[in-house]
Amino acid sequence: MDKNNDSIEKLDEQIRKLKERNEKPVEVKKEEDSEVIENKSLEDTDTKIFDGEEVLEDDTNNDGELLEELLETKKTATIEELEDIKETSEEKDDIVEVDIDISNKKKPNKKVLIILLVCVGVILILGLFLPSLLDSSKEKEDDIVDKKLTEEEMEELIKQYGEALEGVISIYYSKQNVILEYNDAIKLVEFDEEINCKVHDIYKDGKVYLNKCSVNGINTKYSYGEEQKEIESTDEILKVYVEKVSNKVSLEEPKGSTYDTYTVHCGSKYSDPEIMGDYVLYYDPDYVLHMKNYKTDEKVLKDLSYQAIWPIRIKTGIYDSTYLLVKISNYWGVYNYNTSVQVISPMYTSFLPFLGGSVGDTKAVDAIGNNMIAAWDGNNYGVINYTTNRTIIPFEYASIELSGDLIWAVDKEGNGQLYDKEGNKKLENTYQKVYGVVNGNNILIKDNDNIKLIDNNGTVKYDYGKLDNINNYSFGIYYNEQAIFQFTTKESEDKCMEVVYDLNTKEGSTKSITCGGIAKPVLYLYPENKTNVTVTFSHPEYLETTYPKFINKWEVVADKDGNLTDKKGNNYYALYWDEKKVHNVDFNEGFYVEKDDAIKFLENKLSYIGLNDKERNEFIMYWLPILEKNKKSLVYFELTEERESYNKINITPKPDSLLRLVIHVKKVDKKIDIKKQSLVKFKRRGFVAVEWGGTTY
Repeated sequence: MDKNNDSIEKLDEQIRKLKERNEKPVEVKKEEDSEVIENKSLEDTDTKIFDGEEVLEDDTNNDGELLEELLETKKTATIEELEDIKETSEEKDDIVEVDIDISNKKKPNKKVLIILLVCVGVILILGLFLPSLLDSSKEKEDDIVDKKLTEEEMEELIKQYGEALEGVISIYYSKQNVILEYNDAIKLVEFDEEINCKVHDIYKDGKVYLNKCSVNGINTKYSYGEEQKEIESTDEILKVYVEKVSNKVSLEEPKGSTYDTYTVHCGSKYSDPEIMGDYVLYYDPDYVLHMKNYKTDEKVLKDLSYQAIWPIRIKTGIYDSTYLLVKISNYWGVYNYNTSVQVISPMYTSFLPFLGGSVGDTKAVDAIGNNMIAAWDGNNYGVINYTTNRTIIPFEYASIELSGDLIWAVDKEGNGQLYDKEGNKKLENTYQKVYGVVNGNNILIKDNDNIKLIDNNGTVKYDYGKLDNINNYSFGIYYNEQAIFQFTTKESEDKCMEVVYDLNTKEGSTKSITCGGIAKPVLYLYPENKTNVTVTFSHPEYLETTYPKFINKWEVVADKDGNLTDKKGNNYYALYWDEKKVHNVDFNEGFYVEKDDAIKFLENKLSYIGLNDKERNEFIMYWLPILEKNKKSLVYFELTEERESYNKINITPKPDSLLRLVIHVKKVDKKIDIKKQSLVKFKRRGFVAVEWGGTTY
C-alpha cells in the first residue's frame, strides 16, 4: 500500500482506540506495540508499476492510459487492500457522523473533523504512552532490523515479480508492438523489496522465465515461469527504428537520437532486409520474399492466399506505393495492396525482374518506365502496362532487356529488334542482322556482310570488317569502359571470340578466348591502410590474358577503399586475368537454376557467401547472361580451400581474410535433382582480399 493508505489506516486505529478509551481503561503492553511490526504481511509490500518515462518519454498522449492498464494487469493484493481501505473509511465516516449529530449546529467539513480528531488523539497518546514508547523504542528498532521474510513470502514475491513483468510486457506490446527486453521491462516495475534474477528470458509469446533470484541480497531457490527450449533467435527478429524528430526509418539503431522500435517476427532466419514505406522486405531460407508492415507486424494482403509477391521498383530505393505483383495458383497478377483490390487477374507465367543496365537485386521487378514491365505468357516475352494490362510490346520474343533508353528484344531465331520506351520500333528492316546492344548506345549489327558498331541513330562508330570465323552470338556486356560482344566460333566449341569496343580510345578489336576456361577472375584488395602489395601465383603458367600485364608478379599500392595504383601511376579497381581450366567438377552437389530464377539465385547465394555490393554487381553482370542463355543450368561454387589447391595465390603482406570463388556452370536440357551444396559464409576482418571467376561446361 502507498503512504496515503498507511496514514488512513493509522488514523482508523487511533479513532478506534479513542473510542475504547472512553468506554474502559486501556492496558498498554510492549508486546502489543511490536505486534504491528511482527504481523506485517507480504500484502503490505508496496508494489508500483511506473509509466516508464525513460522508455515512453514522448508518448504523452498514451502514458495515462498505459499506466492505468498496467495497474489493472498487476496481479498482487492491491485490489484487496483498496477494498479494506474503503471499508475502514466507511466505518470512520459513521463515527464522525455520530459525533456531529450530537450537536444541532451546522455540520463542519469532514476533513476538518478528521484533523481535529487526529490532533486530540496524538495529544492523548503522547500523554498516556510516551514513557512506554520511550522505553520500548530501542527494542522495536531491534525488531525491525532483525525482521526477515519467510520462505513462503520470498516465493510469493518472486511470483508477483514475474506476473508484474508479464503484465507490463503484454500491455506494452499491445500499445507499441514491441516485445520489451528484460532491462526495459524491469524499469516499469518497482518493489519495496530488492529483487534480482541472474537468469532471465522473455519469449516471443510474452512469457517470462526467471531463475537464480535473490530478495534483498539473499539468494533464493525459487524461480518463475517455464523455460522454453525453442527461443526465437536474434536472426529471426527484425527491428525497425524510427527516429522521433526526423521520422527517418532504419534497420540500424540510430546513435545520438531518440527513436521508437518496432519488431517484425520473421518466423525463421531472414536475409537481405530492406525498408519499403511502412513495409519491410526480406527473404526466408528458401529465398521466398516476404513483405510485412513493421508497425503492425502483419504481412501484406493478409486476407489473400498467395504463393509469392513482388513489389515494383520505379528506380533505386523507390517503389510503387500502390501496385504489387502477386502469384496465385502458379500465375501472376497485379493487386492494389492498399485496398486489396485485384487490378489484373492472375494470367502471366512470370515477370522479368531485371532487364539489364546496372544489376539490381530481386526484391522487386524493375519497371521499364511509364508503368511498364516485361511479362512471360508461357511461350514468349512481351511488355505490358501493369495498371491497365495493355500490351506495349507484343509477346513475340525469347528475351527482352533494357539498355539505356532502348528495349532490346530477340526472337527464337536470334533476330533482334529495338524499341523505344513507348513501344515504337527502331532500326526496323535496315540491316541484315542486329546482334545486340550494350549500354544503350552501342549496337552491334551485320551490314553488307561486315560487322559494325553503331549508335542508336545509325551512325557507324567502328567497322570490324568481315569476321568469317564467328558463329552464334552469345551475349554482350559493358565492362571496364568497354562494350564486349561474345560469339562462339566455327573453329571449335571451346573457342570463343570477343568483339570489343573501347569507349575511351574509340578503337575496336577482337580476341580469341577459351570458352571453358576460368573466365574473368578479378582480385579486389582492401587493406586497412594504404599498403604496398605484391601478388604472385604458384602456377603463373595457367594465366592467359592479364590486366595490368602480369610479368612474374603484380606490384600495386592499395588503398583501403580498394583503389589500386601501379608504378606508372595507372589506377585500377581490381586485377584481372583469364586462366586455363585444369580441373572439372562432377556436379554431385550444387544447385539447379532456371533462367527466370537466375537473378534471385545469384543475389542470394553471393550475398550469403560474402561478396559486397560492388563485387556482387560485377559478378552478376558477367555471369547472368550465361545462365539466362542456358535457360537450365547446374551450378557449383568452388571456394577458397579448393581453389587454393589448384593455383595458390600469394599476397604480400598476407591478408587477414581471403575469399576465392569460382562458379562452375553446366547447361542441361531438363530439371535435375541435385544435392544442395553447403556453403561457408565469408567473414571480413582486417586486410581483405576477394577473388571471383567462373567456368562453363
